[in-house]
Amino acid sequence: MQILIWNLVWCIFLAFIISGLPGKFVTKRKAYCLIAFSGIFVLRTFVDPNSLPDLDTYLQIFEFTQKLTWSEVLKGEAIVVSEYGYLILNKLCLEVSNNYQLLFCSIGIIWAVSYHKFFLRYSPYYVVPILLLLVTEFPQSLFVLRQHIAMAIWLFAYPYIISRDLKRFCLIGLVAFSMHMTSVLFFPIYFLYGMSDKKKLAITILLMVAACVFVFGYLGQLNDSLGLSYDNYITGTKSGLSNMTDFIMRSAYLISFVYIFKGKVFEEGINRLLLVILLFSTILTFFGTSFSLLGRLVRYFTPAVMIMVPIAMKNIRNKVFRFVFFGAILLLNAISIFCGSMSEWIKDFKLLF
Repeated sequence: MQILIWNLVWCIFLAFIISGLPGKFVTKRKAYCLIAFSGIFVLRTFVDPNSLPDLDTYLQIFEFTQKLTWSEVLKGEAIVVSEYGYLILNKLCLEVSNNYQLLFCSIGIIWAVSYHKFFLRYSPYYVVPILLLLVTEFPQSLFVLRQHIAMAIWLFAYPYIISRDLKRFCLIGLVAFSMHMTSVLFFPIYFLYGMSDKKKLAITILLMVAACVFVFGYLGQLNDSLGLSYDNYITGTKSGLSNMTDFIMRSAYLISFVYIFKGKVFEEGINRLLLVILLFSTILTFFGTSFSLLGRLVRYFTPAVMIMVPIAMKNIRNKVFRFVFFGAILLLNAISIFCGSMSEWIKDFKLLF
């Protein structure tokens, strides 16, 4: 875990160095993103599989896929082992090498590219979202591979939600679903964004959350019947206290966003999309205080926070308050990751060298 902490410290230090150098904003952004994401890529690719949970299962899937023919993979005959898209990704890597590091490398590229493009499109600051990424989803993504690939793929759907391009949205959704079936949880966001009536929006979100809780309550039966390796989702050790922390933090995000933007939160575009996602995820985490599964699934909505914070900062006129706002969020998330329940999973993290 110390490596992850030092990587965060290095990225903060690097931010001060690059921001203090002369040059254009675009040049500084490219330099920072290149260095920061290179570090992320190295940590993902050269992780010691024995130092994190679940990675042994992914290695077993990789080895099992090696025994399959392309015909068996494409026909879905091995769907009981893993999702369709993830097996194809494994098979593509095996065409080049039977070294599992190529798989980790490929996942690292997908992950880095998707987040980089996402931040580049929506964030007015280049440092803020990357630092938030390091204290939110990055640590867990090192060993929960399939869900976090699906999360990364969903990032490409944001512009299509805003432009109301249902075909492309569904296409991206199908790819994400082929990596992890729980990604279906993000599908309602497209339809919620399209609702202009505030009362209907609130009622619909409540009904959809209730439906999600009901549907995912049967994930245990689905896992047993299909053997999808979702055991950690059903029997995870996430406590009620930890789930309550999620609810409090997401409520704080929502309240601060509405307070800073006031009536502008309903404007079409990224503001309205962020409002819908924050509302949906906050209500979902409320139910998740007594349902540990939702504490994991609500992570599909965390990337929205990574761009909400810099967008909100851009609209805070007081420079001191602006960075206090960011610093508080960064610190709270860092404490949650490195001192909370997640620390138990990543405490032994180390590299192969």
